[in-house]
Amino acid sequence: MVKYESGIYYDKDWNETVGTYTESAIPDKDTALEVATAIFNGMDKSRGAKEYVPKSVFFDYQDEVWIVSFGKGSDEFILGGDCSIAIQKKDGKVLRIWFGE
Repeated sequence: MVKYESGIYYDKDWNETVGTYTESAIPDKDTALEVATAIFNGMDKSRGAKEYVPKSVFFDYQDEVWIVSFGKGSDEFILGGDCSIAIQKKDGKVLRIWFGE
């Protein structure tokens, strides 16, 4: 069982480098997919978007950003029927979440 608490964290030195993990937080497509899926599943979505499943993972090697896209389960292309999540490789920061128009 995991203990859950909320409040003000006692050790807020976010800039401390001693003991800080320095490797990529999202090193590969499988990790990108897992993290994006967890984020997507936790989001408030329309009824239609709740049916979306992972459809693709793209790696932008210039910016080192993973883009994971979700859409309808069928292979049918639906204009505007998708959601994409961009996640930075180095630290896992979510750069953007957007729905197709």
